[in-house]
Amino acid sequence: MLLLLAIALVGVFLLPSAQRGADAANPSSGTVNTTGPGVAWDGTALGGSSAGESTCVEGVNCDTYTLTVSGTAADWAGKVVDVRISWLVPANDFDLYIHKGSNAGPIVADSGSGAPDTDEEASFDPSVEGTGTYTVHVVYFSVAGEQYHGTAKAQNKPTARTATYVDGGITFSPNVTTKAPVASRDGEPSSRTDTSGNFYVTGIRGVPAGVDLWYDDLNSDPYVRNWVYRGQPDSFTGD
Repeated sequence: MLLLLAIALVGVFLLPSAQRGADAANPSSGTVNTTGPGVAWDGTALGGSSAGESTCVEGVNCDTYTLTVSGTAADWAGKVVDVRISWLVPANDFDLYIHKGSNAGPIVADSGSGAPDTDEEASFDPSVEGTGTYTVHVVYFSVAGEQYHGTAKAQNKPTARTATYVDGGITFSPNVTTKAPVASRDGEPSSRTDTSGNFYVTGIRGVPAGVDLWYDDLNSDPYVRNWVYRGQPDSFTGD
C-alpha cells in the first residue's frame, strides 16, 4: 500500500513537468554565435489549426524554441541571425515569429506566407536588437500529420543596393482627360500597345454597361493628345 501511494505521489509531481516539456520544441533551447555552425530543432506540438499567435495553445498548435544570441552587439556588426523552419507537405501552413526576451516581448522578425509552401524564413540584427534571449515561436496555422524542422545561424548581412539613375532631363506632357458619353466616370484603367503603334485604353463603367474603350495612333500622335472613343465592346445593353 505504501509503495502504491509513493508511486502515485511521484506521478502527481512529475505530471506538470511533463506538460511543460510538451510546450517546447526538441531540443528546447540553443545558442548561436558569430562563428559557430548554428543550431537545429524540431517541432513537437500536436498540430491542427490556430487563428494566430495570440490565440494558439502551447504544445497543442504552437511551440517555442528559446534562442540565446551570445556576445555583444558590437560583435554582430555586419551579421544577422537567420532563422528558418521547413517541412515537406506544401498544404501544411506554419507561421514563424521571433520575439526578444520571451513570447510576450516585441516581435523582431516574422514570416507567414501561407500555403502552398514548404518553409518560412526571417532574420534579425543583434547589432541593433541586442544580444541575449530570443524566442522562436512557431504557430501551426493549419497542419496535419507533420512536424517542422528549425534552424538558426549567423550569416553576413546582405549588401545594400545602390540605385543607378539619371537625375533630370525627363519631361512629361500635361494630362489629357478622356470621357465616355453618358458615364460620369470610369474606374480601374488598363492599357495595351501593339508593335504597330496602336494604343488602347479601357476603363470599367460597371454592370451591365461594361467597359469603355479609347484608341490613339502613336505614329501620328506620339504625345497621346487625340483620343478616339471606340464604344463599349463588352456591353450587355448593345451600345
